[in-house]
Amino acid sequence: MSAAWKRAWRDVGNAQPPQAYPDPRGEAHLRSAVADLLGRARGLHTDADSIVITTGSMHGMSLSLPVLGQGLSASPPVLAHENPGYHVATSTARRWGWSIHDVAVDGDGLVTAELDRAPNRTRAVYVTPSHQYPTGGLLTVGRRRELADFARSRDIMIVEDDYDSEFRYDVAPLPTVAEFAPDRTIYLGTVAKTLGGGIRIGWLVAPPNIVEQIAELRIDLGDYPSLPVQHAMTSLLRDGEWDRTVRAARRLYRERDRRVAAALERFGELRGVGAGMHTTLLLDPKVATSVALEVAAAGVDVETLARSTRSISPVAGLIVGYGSVSDDELNYALDMLVDALTQLT
Repeated sequence: MSAAWKRAWRDVGNAQPPQAYPDPRGEAHLRSAVADLLGRARGLHTDADSIVITTGSMHGMSLSLPVLGQGLSASPPVLAHENPGYHVATSTARRWGWSIHDVAVDGDGLVTAELDRAPNRTRAVYVTPSHQYPTGGLLTVGRRRELADFARSRDIMIVEDDYDSEFRYDVAPLPTVAEFAPDRTIYLGTVAKTLGGGIRIGWLVAPPNIVEQIAELRIDLGDYPSLPVQHAMTSLLRDGEWDRTVRAARRLYRERDRRVAAALERFGELRGVGAGMHTTLLLDPKVATSVALEVAAAGVDVETLARSTRSISPVAGLIVGYGSVSDDELNYALDMLVDALTQLT
């Protein structure tokens, strides 16, 4: 446990218990610290008034969708969604009464040329441009501009989930979609991939009118992040602990990214190499299912792309994550995968 972590919680413990109801946007000092972080780490120029503190990316999505879906009472709003795409985002949208319109992805992420097929009731596009989940594509600058142009032409919003942009190993991150269309983007961030999912802190950046509506919704829901956790997070950001943690994690995951690629590259096309905390191995769907079942019998849990695929897609394969495991566990998993792939491919 780091000295900064202990100091953050010692400061929280010495503070007076909060008496008033919290600001529905989140604590002002934390929002200011997040604005500084986004400007420094992502080149996203914003301010505290455009930020809402959440408990994570999907919480931010849950706060945004009811606001974006207003005014379509006769029929459900539609979310244009990457296919394959993040299955938790799919279930979150459906839970709030949204329908899903699938948009194909390729090696460069969302195929923006296919957005023109989205129905008239489309109110938002959900996208993971920094490291498409689950196929790993990096959305090109050209496609980011096309996505921004589409949102403006159709008067809809982009929901940009920037869930693991801290982890790029070969090249610098591209500008956020929000930089191309700040008036048309709700940007989602989280500490889950850096400080751990148990911290339950994230943020969203949105235009002022949407921030105001989200704040009003949150007053009704009463789902505020813990004030002590917000105060501790502010301390961790301001004394540099976040930056130190990211640098250490980046070194670890860079080595793991290379290790996974070296072990699996001979079995098929790899996507997502050089970024994030997972690599995708493209395979025939039947082979992918057989390999996943084979390694599951040895205690290794590897998802197939089928779980994240809603309609027909030309891509199938295995999602090999290397974030929440020890080095020994990763070595064992890779040994089991190599054995199974050698037998079945």
